[in-house]
Amino acid sequence: MADDRAFTAAGVAAGIDAALHLAATLAGEDVARGSRFGIAYVPQPPVRPPELGECTPGEVAGVA
Repeated sequence: MADDRAFTAAGVAAGIDAALHLAATLAGEDVARGSRFGIAYVPQPPVRPPELGECTPGEVAGVA
């Protein structure tokens, strides 16, 4: 949320969006667009997500 001089965000994606909005506000959209490439990353999770149909009944019950 941007309100006068305050920017707030909650969560990682929202924080990135807020930072890009702030960069665009302070330095222009070209700088904000360029910043997107500088902060891009490919996460390497320690456990890959299961494919559809791979979950056991116990795993499904654990999140239900």
